[in-house]
Amino acid sequence: MIEEKYSSAPFVRFGDTLYNKKRLCNFALGAKVKNLGIESLDEALKLWEEIHNKKLTIPENKALKTGFETKFE
Repeated sequence: MIEEKYSSAPFVRFGDTLYNKKRLCNFALGAKVKNLGIESLDEALKLWEEIHNKKLTIPENKALKTGFETKFE
């Protein structure tokens, strides 16, 4: 969840990276599908491509991968 005070900001920082809202959605999807039990990054990438009916761009891929690989407590 993004705190309300940050919801209108043009970028959100996670670690050393600033994400715009579109890339943040890719990041969040990566984290969520991992949490739901998808074990393979390739499977998560294919799921995104099926949903959006297009290939991921390099920044989209990086954001989704980062979200997928991040450990949340």
